[in-house]
Amino acid sequence: MLDLLGALVAGSGSGQFAAGLALARRAFRSGDIPVIGAADTFDFLGASAAMGHASNAYDIDDGHNIIRAHPGTSFIGGLLAAGYARDLNAQDFLAALYVSYEATIRMGEAIMDYYQYAHSSGTFGAVGVAAGAGRIYGLDRAALNNILSIAEFNAPLVPGIRSVEYPSMNKDGVPFGVMTGALALLAGRAASPATSICWRPTNTATIWTIWAGITRSWPCTSSPIPAAAGAIPPSTPVCP
Repeated sequence: MLDLLGALVAGSGSGQFAAGLALARRAFRSGDIPVIGAADTFDFLGASAAMGHASNAYDIDDGHNIIRAHPGTSFIGGLLAAGYARDLNAQDFLAALYVSYEATIRMGEAIMDYYQYAHSSGTFGAVGVAAGAGRIYGLDRAALNNILSIAEFNAPLVPGIRSVEYPSMNKDGVPFGVMTGALALLAGRAASPATSICWRPTNTATIWTIWAGITRSWPCTSSPIPAAAGAIPPSTPVCP
């Protein structure tokens, strides 16, 4: 959690966050939910959009080996907005955080298995936002299934590998994944059941997948970690 907050706080000084904040001011309503890095307050959707633009701005958040994406940053903006909205205590917020991690990682496995193509964080994080925020808002099983279905079906199918070949700030598609998950929560609470049920992930083991592939040796995405590990002697402290 501290790691995700650190990435988000650092990202709040970026141009990407400035763009997200400007979007929230133009497109969404003001409210009483604070935004880390700004004095503005918005409704749930606006706060999610603004913070969703900050968390992955510098790629200093956690990575996951199996889904080749950033599970935590892909939902933390929406989860914080929901937590602020419900004045959640730390224990309940951490429980929702675990739910979001599990939903994001397992959905990443399922979607890539279905498409046989490496999508990226924003694709999976839409479901993570819906799952964690749905828990925070106290939705029952049927309502949760509804918003998960909406989030998964409408999630941005981010071509992450293309962003590696042709770098841009579109990167992992996190901001629009966060907004899709937040929209799914709002739509699902007010609409009839979705007609498409999200795919059942292939990994149905009881083990927490958060512990099965998270890489976090240095504050960076997973790709440069092997190079860093080879360049820095094992006896060298990472932090002074």
